[in-house]
Amino acid sequence: MITASGGLDVNHNDQESDEMKEKIKKELKSYGIMAIVALILYMTGWHTYVISFLQRGILATGLMQPRTEQPTADLPVPNLNIELEDANGQVLNMQQFQGKVLFINLWATWCPPCLAEMPNIDQLYTDLEPEKDIVFLMLSTDQDFSKAVQHVADKGFNFPVYQIRRNWPPELNSSTLPTTFVIDKQGRLVLAHRGMAKYNTSDFKAYLRGL
Repeated sequence: MITASGGLDVNHNDQESDEMKEKIKKELKSYGIMAIVALILYMTGWHTYVISFLQRGILATGLMQPRTEQPTADLPVPNLNIELEDANGQVLNMQQFQGKVLFINLWATWCPPCLAEMPNIDQLYTDLEPEKDIVFLMLSTDQDFSKAVQHVADKGFNFPVYQIRRNWPPELNSSTLPTTFVIDKQGRLVLAHRGMAKYNTSDFKAYLRGL
């Protein structure tokens, strides 16, 4: 600041400089704390659960829902000669579910959006479980399948969990997790939704029942 005598107010400039330094120190301290928290979450593996919790809040808004249009005639028909293994180590083939509506979800324990949508999928399963024409196949892509089994048990989810053993068809390939497929009673792939979504809605229940 220039004084009445035309000189510079050095004290005022020093004060502004000190205030700026103090502001920078506070910002660096805040970022440092955030970095430490982020590192701790990452090192302990809790970052996955924190992110999934935040994403669950997004799903609760109802903004992310799968489409529910009726299927057309010209749709792919995947080969369901797919070998799976359940949580008890029993091997089964998806062909045994032919003639039913299949809700197929690809997920992993390290995938935050997968974990975010699981509570609403579990509620959907619970609501529709008495309807034997609708089958839920929650397919873990974890390298260590026991982690998926343990996660489902720890969370108290009711749906069965499986891992893929062999013969996964190209029509059901996806580079995105989670991915949900729906196959109708005629074996047609009527839905392929990549990314998380809120499935436990009246519209989606009606959609599955309508298939």
